[in-house]
Amino acid sequence: MASPSIATSTTQHNDGDYILAALSAEIQHLRSSEPSKFVGEEIKALARCHDVASQIRRAKKPAAAYNEHGY
Repeated sequence: MASPSIATSTTQHNDGDYILAALSAEIQHLRSSEPSKFVGEEIKALARCHDVASQIRRAKKPAAAYNEHGY
């Protein structure tokens, strides 16, 4: 799997950011590889994982901000 650029950033990132970056990097790598039915199915599966991880991350951000500020 290709190393995502977000992992080397000096900005603080959480595990969700790293997972999303890793999924994106792997999807891009597969898209540039030799096309096959298996690769196409793997891209679809990884894209679904990326979408779910994004939704979970977005859902957790407001809750984390709420808890941090104690509203």
